[in-house]
Amino acid sequence: MGDFTPFVVNGILTKKSKSFYIKALPDISRVKSPHFRPLCRPLVGRQPDSPLPLRQPLRPRRVDEGPHHAPEKVALTATKSGAGYTLSGKKAFVLEGGAAGLLVVSARTSGAAGGKDGISLFLVDGNAAGVTKQALKLADSRGAANITFENVAVGADALLGEEGKGYELLEKVLDRARAGLSAEMLGSATQAFETTLDYLKVRRQFDQVIGSFQALQHRAAKMFTDLELS
Repeated sequence: MGDFTPFVVNGILTKKSKSFYIKALPDISRVKSPHFRPLCRPLVGRQPDSPLPLRQPLRPRRVDEGPHHAPEKVALTATKSGAGYTLSGKKAFVLEGGAAGLLVVSARTSGAAGGKDGISLFLVDGNAAGVTKQALKLADSRGAANITFENVAVGADALLGEEGKGYELLEKVLDRARAGLSAEMLGSATQAFETTLDYLKVRRQFDQVIGSFQALQHRAAKMFTDLELS
C-alpha cells in the first residue's frame, strides 16, 4: 500500500430532511489505494445537490487511548512478525466502533508514546481474531466502543503509507474530521433552533402564542446570536 494517497473531499455536504446532499464533488482520481477506492464509487458521475448514498460500511479511525484527545500518545504496538505485523494494545471511546467492519488503526512501530515519529497506520478487519469491542452507551444514542487488540495479526499490505511516517497523514485526516464534526454539531444546533422557533410561533398559552413572551424572545435571540457567531 505504498501508493496510498489521502482522499480529500474538497466540498461540503448539507442535510435536507433525512438525506445528505453533495454540494461539491471530491477528486476521485486522488484515491489510489484499492482498499479505499470502492468507498468513492457511489460518488462517480453524481451531480451537486444529488442525494449522497450512505450505505458503505463504517471505517472509524482508532486514535486515542486515554480520556483526552492526544493522537500522538500512541502506545498500541505493531511489531513485525513473519511477513506482516502483530498489533497489541487498546483504543478508547471510538465513535461507531461497534459497527465498524474495517478499522484504520494508529500503532507504534518505534519510539515511545508521545513522540510523533514511529507511528504507523494499519487497516484491520473489525472482526479479526484478537479484536474485542466493548460497547458504550452515550447520552445522544450515538454508538461508541472501547476496542482491545490482542496479538492481532495483519499482513504487510495492511500498512498505509510508510512505516513510522503515519503521523503526518493522520494529522491531515484529523484536521478534516474535526472540521466535519464541528459542521455536524453546528448543523444539529441550527436544526434544534429552527424547530424551536417554529414551535414558538404556533404554541399558544393564555390566548397568545408563546413567542410573544419576552423571556422566550430573549432566549431565542441569544441562541440565534450564538449560532451566527459559530
